[in-house]
Amino acid sequence: MSKDTIRALDTREQCRMRLPVWFGSRDNYTHGVREILANASDEISNNFDSGTIVVTLEEDHQTISVFDTGRGIPVSGETNGVKNYELLFLTLFSGTNYDNIDNGKMTTGANGVGTCVLNHTSVLFEVSSIRNNKKDTVI
Repeated sequence: MSKDTIRALDTREQCRMRLPVWFGSRDNYTHGVREILANASDEISNNFDSGTIVVTLEEDHQTISVFDTGRGIPVSGETNGVKNYELLFLTLFSGTNYDNIDNGKMTTGANGVGTCVLNHTSVLFEVSSIRNNKKDTVI
């Protein structure tokens, strides 16, 4: 490839090769977890009077599990012909909180970045969501 060749990174490459853009540095492993916690906190505080968030460091000391009592992530279904799980976990800047200025809700996470970057930079990223009494799992 010559020095004059223009290259565009796909989403996965953007997340992996430019991790410091999203998390501040390559060593900031906890930032992704904070983004997930922010999503859980926003979900509960914007939709319920109370709720629970449980964070577990698994026995392997490498796996972190997060459980919350929010409404569940809208994994199934499509939005404008694109599967929701693709938008939420594979596409940067896709999310449901862009209208918060109009509806009075607050958002602490970086809209549509945390789950996508964490997915693309994790060895294993698994999501189980119960929404409207239906359980969906994405690995």
